[in-house]
Amino acid sequence: MNKIKIIGLLTLLCFVCTVPAFAAVNWDNEPKNYDVRVFIDSKDNEVTFPADMGKPFIAKERTFVPYRILAEKLGAAVDWDNAQRKVTAKGNNNTVELFIGNQNYKVNGATQTMDVEPFILSAESRTYIPARYLVEGLDYQIDFAQDGKAMYIVSFTKGQTEAERKAVLDEVKNLNSQKPAEVKPGEARQVTIDCSKLPDKVSGTTVNDYPEFKIYANPLAIRFVSRDEQKYRFVCTSHPEMNICLSWEFGNSKPVGKQRVDDIYQREFSINNGEGFEIELKSGLILKYNIFNEANVKIYEMTFQM
Repeated sequence: MNKIKIIGLLTLLCFVCTVPAFAAVNWDNEPKNYDVRVFIDSKDNEVTFPADMGKPFIAKERTFVPYRILAEKLGAAVDWDNAQRKVTAKGNNNTVELFIGNQNYKVNGATQTMDVEPFILSAESRTYIPARYLVEGLDYQIDFAQDGKAMYIVSFTKGQTEAERKAVLDEVKNLNSQKPAEVKPGEARQVTIDCSKLPDKVSGTTVNDYPEFKIYANPLAIRFVSRDEQKYRFVCTSHPEMNICLSWEFGNSKPVGKQRVDDIYQREFSINNGEGFEIELKSGLILKYNIFNEANVKIYEMTFQM
């Protein structure tokens, strides 16, 4: 009888010791560090995460990314199975299946195990996964780097050598050290950006990594994205009519009126012909903008050569 009790106790202890470290974590309540940047193949191809599509973060020493955005940026087709609570990515002749709340996942039908489960943040209704399992499941390579502040994730899709991957990691780590020239307190930084020389690609090219925001541009469009969740105000000084644009209501194909954009603070700001401005953005146009922080301090005087 005593032997039976001992065997039972040992069995229970073995079971307890094998429970995953991250089982039953309430990820909504975990502290999160959002200083994470994601790239594909090079420093010039940074993955952007729109405000309503989730953002990568670090929690419990694990780095998580919004599933759909990363999968699609890697060229994969994404599907959601509500009955199985399963997300599927198909790309590069591979299929990756991940199940919400389950550390087991499948690559081309073969079951494998992660050290942490995918989950949905209830506040966002968005699926988050550890990036490695998706990238490697699609038969790509992934590397991480950290500069003491930001975490960098780079997915390599072109079979780069170890030396080539290291060179890219070094480049992305140096982005935060590329700061605009120092100015005296209270003076706005003077910046000129020649968009006409940038590649004509839809997503835009990362122009520079400013402390306050990232700028993506092509010859006919400019986009600002806040890096720190702060809001900024953008005032066009060269063409006052650029401070007014048409506005749309969701589901309404026709504009419902005009609104001022120079007196509101925004986390994201776009300048392009699709925004309903009264001036057509075209080659040779020069735009000048004053940019203010939430304390209403002018921090930049930017000139854009289209």
